[in-house]
Amino acid sequence: MLALFFTPAFAQIQTPITVSTDKTSYSEDDIILVTGEVRDLYSGTPVSLIVKNDNEIITLAQIIVGADKKFSTEITASETLRTAGTYTVEVTYGTQNRMATTSFGFEGSTTSPSDDSSIGFDNRIPVEGFADVIGYNISGANLLGIFSDMDSSSLIVNVDAFNDGTISISIPRSIIDAKIGNDDSEFIILIDGEPIEYDETSSSPTYRIITIVLPVGSEEIEIIGTSLGKDEITTPNHTPSDNDWQNQYFEVLSDFNNASAKIGELQKENQELKNQITELEHTVDNLNAVIREQIKVIYDWILSR
Repeated sequence: MLALFFTPAFAQIQTPITVSTDKTSYSEDDIILVTGEVRDLYSGTPVSLIVKNDNEIITLAQIIVGADKKFSTEITASETLRTAGTYTVEVTYGTQNRMATTSFGFEGSTTSPSDDSSIGFDNRIPVEGFADVIGYNISGANLLGIFSDMDSSSLIVNVDAFNDGTISISIPRSIIDAKIGNDDSEFIILIDGEPIEYDETSSSPTYRIITIVLPVGSEEIEIIGTSLGKDEITTPNHTPSDNDWQNQYFEVLSDFNNASAKIGELQKENQELKNQITELEHTVDNLNAVIREQIKVIYDWILSR
């Protein structure tokens, strides 16, 4: 009698990455569960998620892949989606060769911001935890994501500036604002940690529009205000004067400019020292040549005697 033995086969996905949602359609009170799996595990590489509606980016996220090669995230429909329609979920694992998509329907939101500051802008992007969205136009760079930093009461804008360019951002006051008392004050804006000046081109009771020049190679813009959402920065036992916030900004900018000037002076002194060393090396070489010639003369004289 011939006995046959079969080794159990464990299912493994054939494509580099898969993605799906727990339902095919959602309403504004729903939580959208996105799950997926990768075929091969690449340590330290997250899954990049983009949700789009008619090629408009609605939200972005980075998802950690577990040791079991699976990943998941939740999206709150009421905080992220507004327009009824079909939404596409696109996930990428490291390279475009490892990409997958799925889609779902949304019935639409019954609530909307009282003043949509993103109208008139080519692009819109949400900030996690806020109902309002940010509108922006950008040139010479790609916007990779916008995140809030509660500790510093700031927005972090990640960009990839492949050329010199600009970005105009319509910022809802419900997300971030800068005020002294009831009056608007200036934001403090840093590009890759360095303070810069900007133009505020428009404002209303619900939003402010600013334009920032982006040098090539820029990666991070930090917009610092006095309040993020409903959290307002206060200093115990101190009421700031009308110019405190502006003075602080220009003090930081002045310190930066002074430091830059000092670095320039040190670089100039360093170059002068290099030039002096080069001159001394030439002098030593000349002296060595003279000494060698004198030694040769003395040696020839001795031989001739």
